[in-house]
Amino acid sequence: WVCWVCLVVLFDDPTEFKPNVLMIILHSINKGYSIRINTDKNSKSPKEYCFNYCDDTILEHMENEHLPPELLDLLDIAEPRLFYSGCVIAEIHDQVDEIPGRVYRLLLRPFNMVS
Repeated sequence: WVCWVCLVVLFDDPTEFKPNVLMIILHSINKGYSIRINTDKNSKSPKEYCFNYCDDTILEHMENEHLPPELLDLLDIAEPRLFYSGCVIAEIHDQVDEIPGRVYRLLLRPFNMVS
Protein backbone atom coordinates (compact mmCIF):
# COMPACT_ATOMS: atom_id res chain seq x y z
CA TRP A 1 0.00 0.00 0.00
CA VAL A 2 1.11 3.57 -0.57
CA CYS A 3 2.11 5.57 2.50
CA TRP A 4 1.89 9.36 2.76
CA VAL A 5 5.69 9.74 3.05
CA CYS A 6 6.13 7.73 -0.19
CA LEU A 7 3.49 9.93 -1.84
CA VAL A 8 5.35 13.13 -0.92
CA VAL A 9 8.67 11.71 -2.13
CA LEU A 10 7.14 10.63 -5.47
CA PHE A 11 5.97 14.16 -6.18
CA ASP A 12 9.03 16.01 -4.90
CA ASP A 13 11.68 14.34 -7.06
CA PRO A 14 11.28 15.32 -10.73
CA THR A 15 13.38 12.33 -11.87
CA GLU A 16 10.99 9.83 -10.23
CA PHE A 17 7.98 8.18 -11.83
CA LYS A 18 4.81 10.27 -11.44
CA PRO A 19 1.79 8.14 -10.54
CA ASN A 20 -1.58 8.61 -12.23
CA VAL A 21 -3.84 10.87 -10.17
CA LEU A 22 -7.50 11.79 -9.93
CA MET A 23 -7.63 15.53 -10.68
CA ILE A 24 -10.15 17.74 -8.86
CA ILE A 25 -10.35 21.45 -9.70
CA LEU A 26 -12.01 23.74 -7.16
CA HIS A 27 -13.61 26.76 -8.82
CA SER A 28 -15.55 29.70 -7.38
CA ILE A 29 -18.66 29.03 -5.32
CA ASN A 30 -21.00 29.87 -8.21
CA LYS A 31 -19.13 27.62 -10.68
CA GLY A 32 -18.61 24.58 -8.42
CA TYR A 33 -15.84 22.06 -8.95
CA SER A 34 -14.84 19.63 -11.64
CA ILE A 35 -13.23 16.21 -11.83
CA ARG A 36 -11.10 15.16 -14.78
CA ILE A 37 -10.87 11.48 -15.65
CA ASN A 38 -9.66 9.90 -18.84
CA THR A 39 -11.91 6.90 -19.61
CA ASP A 40 -10.65 6.27 -23.14
CA LYS A 41 -7.09 5.03 -23.60
CA ASN A 42 -7.11 6.34 -27.19
CA SER A 43 -7.93 9.88 -26.06
CA LYS A 44 -5.25 12.37 -25.00
CA SER A 45 -7.65 14.67 -23.16
CA PRO A 46 -9.65 13.63 -20.09
CA LYS A 47 -13.39 14.08 -19.71
CA GLU A 48 -14.44 16.78 -17.29
CA TYR A 49 -17.38 16.20 -14.94
CA CYS A 50 -18.81 19.27 -13.21
CA PHE A 51 -20.40 19.29 -9.76
CA ASN A 52 -22.10 21.82 -7.51
CA TYR A 53 -20.86 22.51 -3.97
CA CYS A 54 -24.41 22.37 -2.56
CA ASP A 55 -25.46 19.09 -0.90
CA ASP A 56 -22.34 17.39 -2.15
CA THR A 57 -20.94 14.23 -0.57
CA ILE A 58 -18.03 13.65 -2.96
CA LEU A 59 -15.87 16.36 -1.35
CA GLU A 60 -16.95 15.21 2.13
CA HIS A 61 -15.62 11.72 1.38
CA MET A 62 -12.39 13.21 0.08
CA GLU A 63 -11.95 15.38 3.18
CA ASN A 64 -12.12 12.15 5.19
CA GLU A 65 -9.64 10.51 2.77
CA HIS A 66 -12.26 8.01 1.56
CA LEU A 67 -12.99 6.94 -1.99
CA PRO A 68 -16.33 8.54 -2.92
CA PRO A 69 -18.78 5.72 -3.75
CA GLU A 70 -20.39 8.01 -6.36
CA LEU A 71 -17.17 7.92 -8.40
CA LEU A 72 -16.23 4.24 -8.13
CA ASP A 73 -17.64 3.31 -11.55
CA LEU A 74 -15.70 6.13 -13.23
CA LEU A 75 -12.53 5.37 -11.29
CA ASP A 76 -12.76 1.72 -12.26
CA ILE A 77 -12.80 2.46 -16.01
CA ALA A 78 -10.16 5.21 -15.91
CA GLU A 79 -7.33 4.93 -18.45
CA PRO A 80 -4.60 4.88 -17.37
CA ARG A 81 -5.50 3.05 -14.16
CA LEU A 82 -5.78 5.19 -11.03
CA PHE A 83 -5.76 2.46 -8.37
CA TYR A 84 -2.62 1.65 -6.40
CA SER A 85 -3.21 -1.22 -3.94
CA GLY A 86 -6.90 -0.28 -3.78
CA CYS A 87 -6.19 3.42 -3.18
CA VAL A 88 -6.36 6.48 -5.45
CA ILE A 89 -4.13 9.53 -5.29
CA ALA A 90 -6.22 12.70 -5.58
CA GLU A 91 -4.66 15.94 -6.72
CA ILE A 92 -6.77 18.95 -5.79
CA HIS A 93 -6.13 22.15 -7.71
CA ASP A 94 -7.46 25.10 -5.74
CA GLN A 95 -8.50 27.90 -8.12
CA VAL A 96 -10.35 29.75 -5.33
CA ASP A 97 -7.59 30.24 -2.77
CA GLU A 98 -5.67 33.50 -2.55
CA ILE A 99 -2.56 31.63 -3.75
CA PRO A 100 -3.32 30.73 -7.39
CA GLY A 101 -2.35 27.29 -8.54
CA ARG A 102 -2.12 25.75 -5.08
CA VAL A 103 -2.21 21.93 -5.26
CA TYR A 104 -3.09 19.51 -2.46
CA ARG A 105 -2.65 15.73 -2.61
CA LEU A 106 -4.63 13.12 -0.73
CA LEU A 107 -4.55 9.35 -0.59
CA LEU A 108 -8.15 8.14 -0.91
CA ARG A 109 -8.83 4.73 0.60
CA PRO A 110 -11.86 2.45 0.79
CA PHE A 111 -13.67 2.60 4.13
CA ASN A 112 -12.31 -0.80 5.19
CA MET A 113 -8.69 0.40 4.77
CA VAL A 114 -9.07 3.52 6.94
CA SER A 115 -7.00 3.30 10.10
